[in-house]
Amino acid sequence: MCREIDINRCISIGYIMRTHGLQGEVIIKFNPAYGETFEEIESLFLEIEGGLVPFLIEEDSLRYRTGETANISFKSYQNVDLVDPYVGCKIFVFNEDVIIDEEITDFSILEGYHITDTQKDINGEVIRVEDFSGNIILSIEVDGEEVMVPFNTEIVKQILHEQRLIHLDIPEGLLDLNE
Repeated sequence: MCREIDINRCISIGYIMRTHGLQGEVIIKFNPAYGETFEEIESLFLEIEGGLVPFLIEEDSLRYRTGETANISFKSYQNVDLVDPYVGCKIFVFNEDVIIDEEITDFSILEGYHITDTQKDINGEVIRVEDFSGNIILSIEVDGEEVMVPFNTEIVKQILHEQRLIHLDIPEGLLDLNE
């Protein structure tokens, strides 16, 4: 019996840019915050026709080109004609397999994270991260409305990357400023 991969248990960390050579190698582009993830995983998922399809990574095939691109090969795909249909496909891995480089300052990795503030019974999702001259702002959808919340230690209390969850402590009146 074949079970479908639950996309909610996964995170998109990049996509296949193009093929490289004739031996089935591809060039992937990824968010630099997730670069170390590729060193630890043996497989990944490609989004194909709305579903996630597993691909085994050929051992020792990972070669970094830049801080956000790398070459990899998939097991049983040693021909450019076999991998060419996957150019442009998004790459996913299980949330628990993600390794985040804490030195990275690209906060866009927080897009799609669930937001909760249990003190005020607020739940939402980060839909965008804005950088206004070094001031990071989370655009959050709460009850169908978009609200903006500063990203700082006074408000952001905990980030759980494996669960894609951010715990906030939003000060009284801050959400009223968005109206």
